[in-house]
Formats: sequence, C-alpha cells, structure tokens
Amino acid sequence: MRITKESIAVSLVGTILVIAAFVLPNTVHIEAVVPPGSVSSPDKSLIIVRWCCFLDGLWCLFMGLTGWRWQRLAADSLIVPRQLDEVELLTKKQAALALSVVVVAGLLLRCLFLDSSFWLDEITPLTFYRDSSVFGLLTTYYSTNNHLFYTLLEKMAVSAFGEHEWAVRLPSVLIGVATIPVFYLLTRVIANRWVSVATAFLLAVSYQHIFFSQNARGYTAHLLFTLAATLFLIRGIKKDKVSHWAGYCLCIFLNMASIIASLSVLIAHFLIAIAASIVVQRRSKGGWALFRRLSAVMFLALLLVLHLYSIIFPQANAVVQETYKVQSTGFTLFSAEFLNEVVRGLKIASGPKILLAAIPGLFISIAGLRAIFRCSWICLAALVLPEILLASYLLKQGLAVSPRFFLLALPFALLVFAVGFYVAVKVCLAKVSLAKASPQKKLPPALLPIVFLFGILCVAAVNLPSLIQYYKIPKQDFRSALLYVQSKPGKAYPFSIYTAREGVAYYANRSGLRLNQDFFDARTIPEFTEILQKQNPANLYLITTFPRALHLDHPELEPLMDKYWVVDKVFPGSIGDGDLTVWKPR
Repeated sequence: MRITKESIAVSLVGTILVIAAFVLPNTVHIEAVVPPGSVSSPDKSLIIVRWCCFLDGLWCLFMGLTGWRWQRLAADSLIVPRQLDEVELLTKKQAALALSVVVVAGLLLRCLFLDSSFWLDEITPLTFYRDSSVFGLLTTYYSTNNHLFYTLLEKMAVSAFGEHEWAVRLPSVLIGVATIPVFYLLTRVIANRWVSVATAFLLAVSYQHIFFSQNARGYTAHLLFTLAATLFLIRGIKKDKVSHWAGYCLCIFLNMASIIASLSVLIAHFLIAIAASIVVQRRSKGGWALFRRLSAVMFLALLLVLHLYSIIFPQANAVVQETYKVQSTGFTLFSAEFLNEVVRGLKIASGPKILLAAIPGLFISIAGLRAIFRCSWICLAALVLPEILLASYLLKQGLAVSPRFFLLALPFALLVFAVGFYVAVKVCLAKVSLAKASPQKKLPPALLPIVFLFGILCVAAVNLPSLIQYYKIPKQDFRSALLYVQSKPGKAYPFSIYTAREGVAYYANRSGLRLNQDFFDARTIPEFTEILQKQNPANLYLITTFPRALHLDHPELEPLMDKYWVVDKVFPGSIGDGDLTVWKPR
C-alpha cells in the first residue's frame, strides 16, 4: 500500500472521530421552544450520535489505511434495463418541448386557488415551530406533523414572503412540479419518449398529485425523492458512476428528512440489492462485487440518515408510536373503514364511472406489470416493495394508517397503466393489421401513437370534473366558518372544540380576536363546562370538525352539544371527514 498525505489525513480524521465517540457524554441539555400542550424533553440522549462518530471514524480509517480508490465495476457485474419499444416516435428536441409544456401545465394547475384556507395539519407545524430555530427543529420532535425538510423550507418561504397560505404551500408546489420531469426520466428507463411524456402528463393532471402539491406537508417531497432515488439506483447498477451513487445517497437522505417512514424505501432497496447480486452471480459470477458496491453505498446513505435523526430518533419513535396508537388518527389497515376511505378518494378523483373501467383496467394492468417486469424488475420492485414493508410494519405495530401513507402507489399505478395501455394498443393494432389480407390495407404506423395519445387524453379528461370541484372547496374552510360566525348579528362568539381548536384559533388570531374574550375553545369536559358556566350559551356558536375523531376520543361532549346547539351550516372540505360544522344555539 502506498502511503500518501491524503491517506494520512483521512486516517487522522478517523482516529479523532473514534476517540470522540468515547469521550462524548451520554446526554446533553438542549433549550428549545416548547409548543403548547407538549412535554419538554430537554435532556437528549447522545448514544446514536456516539455510534455515528464511531462509524464515521471506522470508515475514514478504512479509507486511509487501505488507500482505497474508486474503481468501476466490470460490465458482467451490472444490470442493463431493457426497452419496451426500440422505435422512437419523438426526437430529443420534440420530447423536451412536449415535456416543457407538460411541466408548465402542471405548474399552472398547482398554482390555482393556492390561497385557500389551511387545514389542520398545515396549521400545527406553523404554530408549533414558528418560533423554533433551525437547531431546535433538528433536535426536537414534538409532533408527527414536523416533516423536517418541509418545515425548514416552510420557514424560509415565510421569512421571504410572509405567512400567507400561498407562501407556506409554495415549496410543496415546486417540489410537486419537479416530480413531473423526474417521473419522465424514470419512465425513460424502460419506455420510449412518447410513452414517457404521456406518463408525465398523467402525473401533471392527476387529482391526487395536485391535491398533495397544494398541501404544505412533506408527502410530495417523499414522492420526488423516492422516484429520484429509484432512478439513481437503476442508473448506478447500469453504469456504476460516482455521480449516480452520490445522487442516490443525497435522495435517500432528503427522503428521510421529508418523512421518517421513508426508511422503508432504503430497506426495500437493500433487499433489491441482495436479489440483484444473486441474479448477477448466477449469470456471470460478478454478483459479489455488485453486492459490495451496493452495500457500501446504502451504508453511507444510512449513516447520513442516522446523523440527521441521531438526537431526535428516540423522541420521534415515541411520538409516532403514541400518535398512531390512537384509533382516531387513522384506520386499521384491513378494515371496511379504510377501504371506504380509499374508494371515496378514487371516486372523488375519477368519478363513480371509474368502476366501469375496472375490467378493462385489470387487463391493462396485467399487461403493464408484465412489460415493466421484463424491462426492469428493479424498477417494479422499487415502487412496490416500500409500500409492502411500510404496511407490514404498521400492521405489526398495530398503528393506525391513512391512504396518504401510500402515496407511492400513485406513480406506480400511472406507470403500469401507461405502459400496459401502450402494449395493449400495439398488440391490438398488430392483430388488426395481420387480419388485413392486402398490403395496401395495412394500418399506417402513425396510428399507434395517435390511438395511444387519444386514450391518455380520455383518461386525463376523467379528472377534469373532479378538479373543478376540488378548486371550489378548500381542504378545511376554517376561515369561512369563522367569518360566518362573525357576521352574525348581536353577540356571537366562536366556540371551537377538540380538533377544530387549532384551526379556529389560528385564523382568529390573524383577525385580531382575543382568546377567552372574542372567541373560546375547549378540549375536555371540565374546560367545556367552565366556559358554559361563565358564558351565555345563547351567544356561543359551536365549531366542530373531524366528527369521527371527536366521537372516538371525546364521546362525552356529544350530549352537551346536542343539548345546547343545533347544526346551522356546514362548510365542506376536500379532506376526508374535514367538513367544518357551525352549530347555532337552540
């Protein structure tokens, strides 16, 4: 081994990190802004931090003492995806122009009515972490609504543009738009430019993706970085370039920073690495080299993730367990309620007539799955396996689930449909063409892209009525409900309970209203009865939302609600069970 200045320096850094792992204290006291209703946990364990330092040190020592240098894998250790169709119907310039139009259309659709009222899960990060520093965000985890990466982007947007609805949602819009070209590139791994542009178009006009792109949460970021990590993984296994593996590690890190449940993606990729290595080993005996490469890359990605959550992981795990053990936060995975919620979402997105397409859709899906598997089983597994692992974990832990946890199913479904529909159209046209006895009567080659495009446009058109309705209805209309009560003649005070409290309080504070003077809220029976004793019920207009959660968590409040109030007006919301109900005094 040749000793160089670089190897000595790297070895020295490794030695310092290993020593630091042993001299660091076990706990550290961190001062942080404590959100209302949260229990402060100032003493943070540094066990994971110490292990991170130790692993960093070992890695540096290995690099320095062995003089390791990057060497690309041999061709027999790589896996090259197949192409669905070798015929390119678009040139690079035409595809770039078409994709640009699709991206611009996607941006416009995501900017429409961006200033509508916040819903509960958009408000709580603002109220919980408004006054927290960046250091405080990275060292405290009081709520599952703290999607670290998005919370940081949100603070930057608010700092730049002010605390407006459109500003808070702006990062999600931009991330959602960025997902469209990434999805195109992922589709290009197996399909031609025509199919890839069509698939990107379906995502651009997708009701569900527009919905989440206008939601100030980390779900669109999770989708973006999962697709990007999958793309880098496939490209890395195909070409073994440093840039691909660096991009992969970065995407895994940002994915975990977006949503902590993204760990299922990394675990799924490791299982894929094992399977890919076995395939290569049987084919050319180069599987061990591929496994070493993939293991090293994924270890580095995991190490980056451990650094991110090294201080807050114990607290984050406890918060997740505590939050989703409560039945009202979601549904049991294999339950009628969960199935009904999924069906409700599909009906909203595509209308009731979507059920009529179930049978042809099944055949198209089978064709799509077969085609994708033959072209790149890695791509197929990378889109399916994370969802299976996440569902298995939630089921084993007995945690409540929501359809939004499985957002990765959206691009998977779109990809399967687009590829399956293209294959089906190609096969049908080929059979029709063979049935023609005369060469002069054969179908023209241009008919395939025309029929395929027509089908894609028809599917996209199904979204149109749902999108129009979606733009008319906010996710939760706290602002209108509060204004409605304020418009009442005489003495009329908003009185919100349980899940409506945060939303009403947020917009009441923005309007200059004072708690316990201009508006009231209560969470428990003692708080509820205390307000009724001090205030005349005839002057209080009750505001409620999420009736399922209210019934499951505080059924004792329902008799009092029926005793003093009657439903006055309902403000619909596009969030499931998120209608705002205003109750007037009896």
